[in-house]
Amino acid sequence: MNHKILFTLFGLLYCNIITDTTAQTFEKRDFPQEQLSPELTARKKTEQMDKLLQLSEKQFKKIFKLNLKEAKSIDTQRKSRQGIMPPPMHDRNQEKFPDRPPMRDSFNGKDPMRHHPEPLDPAKLKKEAQKREKKLKKILTEEQYNTWKEHQKTIQDHRHRNHL
Repeated sequence: MNHKILFTLFGLLYCNIITDTTAQTFEKRDFPQEQLSPELTARKKTEQMDKLLQLSEKQFKKIFKLNLKEAKSIDTQRKSRQGIMPPPMHDRNQEKFPDRPPMRDSFNGKDPMRHHPEPLDPAKLKKEAQKREKKLKKILTEEQYNTWKEHQKTIQDHRHRNHL
C-alpha cells in the first residue's frame, strides 16, 4: 500500500515539474514584436549611447539626427521588402494532380504581376556603414568612440556566440 502512495506522489511531482518547465519555455518564446517607428528607434539608440558614453547635449542632438537618418533608411528598406512573394515554384506535381491547371509561366524569369525588389548590395551597405562610422568619429571624442567600438564588438561577439 505504501508503495502505491509513494509511486502516485512521485508521478504527480513529475507531472508538476514537466508542466512548470513547459510553461517557462512557452513564456520565453520570441513572438513577433511590434515594429517601432524610426523616430522611436533612433531615440532609444541615442539614449542607449548617452547612457554608455555620457554625451553632451550637442553630441546627443547630432547623434540623434544620425540615428534617425539610419532608422528611416532601414524602415524604408524593410517596407519595400514587406509582402514580397517568393517566385513561383515549378509545376513538379502536375503528374500527381492532372486536374489542376498548370501554373502561369513567368515573363523572362520575372512575373510581371509580382513585386521583385533589387537584392541588397553588400558593397553599398558596407560603404554606408563606413560613412556612418566616419561621422560618429567626428561627433564623439576619441575615448567615447573607442568605448562605443568596444561595446559594439561585445554585442557582435554575443550574437555570434548565440547564433542570433
